[in-house]
Amino acid sequence: MKNSLQQFALATVFLFCGSAWSQDTEPYDYTDIIESEQNVEVATPGYVEYEEPETLGDVYVESSVDSFAPYKERRGRHGVIFGIGMEKYYPQEFYSLLDDAFVDDFLDGQAIDMFRVELGYKLNFALGALTLTYSYATGSTTGSLAGSSRHVSFQRHVGAAGYYLDNILKEPWVVPYGQVGIHQISLDEEQYTAAETIAEDSVTTGFALNYKAGILIQLNWIESAIDPTTHAEGLRSSGLENTYLDISLSWYDPSQELYDPNSPIETADLDPDLRAEAQLGVGLKLEF
Repeated sequence: MKNSLQQFALATVFLFCGSAWSQDTEPYDYTDIIESEQNVEVATPGYVEYEEPETLGDVYVESSVDSFAPYKERRGRHGVIFGIGMEKYYPQEFYSLLDDAFVDDFLDGQAIDMFRVELGYKLNFALGALTLTYSYATGSTTGSLAGSSRHVSFQRHVGAAGYYLDNILKEPWVVPYGQVGIHQISLDEEQYTAAETIAEDSVTTGFALNYKAGILIQLNWIESAIDPTTHAEGLRSSGLENTYLDISLSWYDPSQELYDPNSPIETADLDPDLRAEAQLGVGLKLEF
């Protein structure tokens, strides 16, 4: 009897709880879950959206040159040469265009001072440097013959290839060099008195060979002695690598077809002999 009462009580409790649950709880609506699952965007694995970066312009990267480094370490592959100077010129076999007289007869051994300007390209390499240069020189002098004055002027164009031995030491204190080239000379001769010009003539020779041997003496130490930063500032601002004192000797061959005083009629239209040997030149040469 006791067990029956207990079973009845438990059944009553379960019925009461079930009735309360069914009255207070509404059925769950799964519609929102289904719709949200349908609207979910599934990202592709490994995909990253790419955005075009903003363009800021061209960027240039330049390697810096140590202005205080030795020349052997800092010099580049290419360079430029500029020079000015004076050179003695005496064409010892020159025969006057106006008279039957050699140059010694009216110049009396007086050499002509030629002012020279030079510009060239320099290719540096391990054993030194190769150069291609053009130079222009001009000069004139006066003399006298048979009671009248003479004025002779020369203009010379030279194209040459050279070799500079400038990579032995860290600094090119002394640089021997040599070059060979071709030249052409224009000559003007005038005979005059105080009252008038008596006669004048001019000629331009054909091309001929020339040779030069010289030595460059570096002058950078002068700047360094005054202010150690002067050369470095010049290198950065203008690219000036070296300043040299240039001392040289030049030889000029005559052209192939020459006037012969012993055959004046047959050779009248040929070039005068303007050869010159071991002509001393002094100047300044700049390397950029």
